Parts: sequence; structure tokens; C-alpha cells
Amino acid sequence: MVSWSDRQWEDGKWRAWTLDRRHLLRFQTDLSLGRGWRFGGVGEFQSGQPITPVIAVVTVEPFGPTLQFGEESSGRGAGTLRFDLSARKRFGGPGKSHFDLGFSLINAGFGPVAPSEPKLRSRTGPLFPNGVEYERLFNLPAVPSFTLRWEF
Repeated sequence: MVSWSDRQWEDGKWRAWTLDRRHLLRFQTDLSLGRGWRFGGVGEFQSGQPITPVIAVVTVEPFGPTLQFGEESSGRGAGTLRFDLSARKRFGGPGKSHFDLGFSLINAGFGPVAPSEPKLRSRTGPLFPNGVEYERLFNLPAVPSFTLRWEF
């Protein structure tokens, strides 16, 4: 699955847009093991979203250093990686009903799932051109959940 998402503004150029993801690799499994046990897993890697790169840091008095951006959506952010796990046990209930007790863990590998934004840093070097570092907007921790389902 891939998606192209472009838009055209006043200057007539077509530019990549937020949902433009050119690469997606997903794998999924669902296994039945033993009496009433099911285990599953999903892993997903997506290429980075389009970003407007910082090309220079300019000092403007009295405001101090500010970021000068390049052409809109001409760069790519870092990709995202997620891995989810699940387990479920089925129990018999009254009549023909049954109960499922489940557990899932979203982002089990603590992978990066958020887009990046530029942050001005005092460091310089090949990893921080112009003193700019791209940082994730947020970090998603592993999120556990428990479910109880009754089918009758």
C-alpha cells in the first residue's frame, strides 16, 4: 500500500502533501495455538512525511536566531516503525455463548511513530547542519489494553 498526495497552490507547482507516503511495509500474523488460544502480531514501517527543510539559521535582532526554510515540502522526514502484539483466550459460557479474554500491546517495540519537526540546537556538525536537529513531535509509549467480549 502506498499513497501519493499532492496539491497545487498559486505558484503552479505540485508539491507533496501531509499524507504522501511512498513506501509502506506491513506484515501481520494470527495464529491459533492450543485450546482456545490465539496470538497475533502486526508490524509496519512507513517512509517519512514530506517536510519543509531548514536551509539556514539567521540572527534577526532583537529576536535572536530564527530558522530560514527552503522550498515547501522538498524534503522527507524520518520514517515510522510500529509493532503490535495481541493474545486472546476463549472460554465457554452458558448455552452456546462464549467469552473472550484478550490482551494487546500497541507499539510494543517503542518505535518512532510521530513525524519530526526542526528544533534549533547549539550543537553543530554533520548530524546537525546549521545547528538544526529534527526531533519527533511526541513519543508514543507502549499502550496495553485488556478486553472482555461475550458473544451469545
